[in-house]
Amino acid sequence: MPTDTAVFDELHRLFGAGTFTGENSEWTRWRMVEISKIKAYRVKRNVEPDELITIARWCRAHGVWIRGHWELYRHMQDALRADKKATALTEVADLEARIQQATEIEAALPDSKWFDRLIRSAGKAREEVYEAWRKDQ
Repeated sequence: MPTDTAVFDELHRLFGAGTFTGENSEWTRWRMVEISKIKAYRVKRNVEPDELITIARWCRAHGVWIRGHWELYRHMQDALRADKKATALTEVADLEARIQQATEIEAALPDSKWFDRLIRSAGKAREEVYEAWRKDQ
């Protein structure tokens, strides 16, 4: 799980947020203050660090320029919704790939009792048939 330090570093990497042109000790002190601010904002709003990183990456991908961590929160709903949708699509694609692999395995067997079930199942039953096939293996 990422930390608040990772959130700051990701914001700095993506947007240059927090660019500071001072001596090294001043930079370190300033960085720690900014990390503390990130944590305070995050805890107050009950947001996890990995969610903030996801929001920052979404903003960068969509051309939304962020000058400070506080600007992430106004894009939180859209970014997390898009991430949830992308995750769901990936899970469906992964399941379909696993079912396709199971179908190929069963098609190679001469007397397969699972081949027809794997091919004909649809919707939620498709996942259930695949899980039953895995348990039978």
